[in-house]
Amino acid sequence: MLQTACTTVELHELPSRESIISPHKTIATPVGPIFLQHHCPPSLVESLRADSGLRAFARLPEREHALLLGLARRSDSRLALAYTPAGEIVGQVTLAPVDAW
Repeated sequence: MLQTACTTVELHELPSRESIISPHKTIATPVGPIFLQHHCPPSLVESLRADSGLRAFARLPEREHALLLGLARRSDSRLALAYTPAGEIVGQVTLAPVDAW
């Protein structure tokens, strides 16, 4: 179960990643277009690389990319990415279960 300030969502009610065909959206920025993609499959993450500034969790873009790929492979998580036409991941949002303490 996922609970936010506004709503509670039963995760088992979410459609499976395999059943979703998710088109990307494009936003224009001063430095060029950015693609926004939700429900990212592992194949998409594998085809992209982390931008040099993407280091919030793993300190290195290569390790960040490996973490994102691992999350995309998990059936109990959802990954959304922002990436450039050159294939650089510039942002991400992940919904994943919390590990046990």
